[in-house]
Amino acid sequence: MIVKVQVRATAMMVLCLVAAPSPVGTAQIDQLWTDRSGHAVSFVTVSPGVDLEVLDWGGTGPSLLLLSGVGNTAHVYDEFALRLTGPFRVVGVTRRGFGASGRSATGHDINSRVQDILTVIDRLGFEHPVMVGHSIAGEEMTRFAASHPSRIRAIVYLDAAYDHTQTPQVPGPDQPMTARDKETVDQLNDWLARTLGHRYPEAEIRSTGGIFDSTGRFIRDVTPSGAGRQVLNSVERPDYRAVRVPTLAIYRPMTLRSLYPNADSFDAPARELAERQAREARIWWQRSIDQYRGEATDARAVLLESGGHHVFLTNADEVARLTLSFLADLSVP
Repeated sequence: MIVKVQVRATAMMVLCLVAAPSPVGTAQIDQLWTDRSGHAVSFVTVSPGVDLEVLDWGGTGPSLLLLSGVGNTAHVYDEFALRLTGPFRVVGVTRRGFGASGRSATGHDINSRVQDILTVIDRLGFEHPVMVGHSIAGEEMTRFAASHPSRIRAIVYLDAAYDHTQTPQVPGPDQPMTARDKETVDQLNDWLARTLGHRYPEAEIRSTGGIFDSTGRFIRDVTPSGAGRQVLNSVERPDYRAVRVPTLAIYRPMTLRSLYPNADSFDAPARELAERQAREARIWWQRSIDQYRGEATDARAVLLESGGHHVFLTNADEVARLTLSFLADLSVP
């Protein structure tokens, strides 16, 4: 179920990169339950024995590729994707080691992840898609644009334009999940709403949160693949100067409330930890914004007034409007 991924002993990295059900490898969505998102599901082979899950929500016009953060799968976009399918053909991909995508002992470093993305868009016949990515996907998109400038049209960073090598080393208060919190899909989503400020599409819960039956009752946990740990161990400082395509970076506010929507329920020691973490996080947040604005040559930054790390869930309408407006200004499509 939901666990803390201890990487470089940084609770802040876990909070800002993951803040989600743990990476669980090849969890499958219950076949008796119907995913109503309306996407087609296929798999693309990226290396021997490793097939990546691809979700296609349809739409017309230029291609738009959705990339998720660590701990999530493409199903995290099941609702948001439909806001983009008017002017775009919208497709999402689940990185290796997560959800229904194949596992491998290696291939989780930034170079391999970028190569996986290139293989997917080649197999799909996408010449230069728009890429929209959340959290750690920002590193993948930045590196992809630098390595393959002719293969990408534009980038939208969804709370993703950060220097993850400099995340604060500040622990936050524990918010343990009880056995009751994971009894059903709905109860797990209630826990997420309290602690993170949003719910996940049900298919995302079923892909990453464990094994549930067709009625939504929890059956068992699944074994983590270890992919998340390897991804977080390979973070690098983004080089926006190497990005030659237009970019939009949407940032959530970095406040106590955005980090901990339920902070009012904390006792005094937990509140003190949370406030300290929020202060340190805001310094990191501002440095990342300054770096993006200072280095990117064709860039727009939008700072939201509310919302959490998963801005496309907490602020879905606003983020969709900003994304579509940005791409329309570029005459995309």
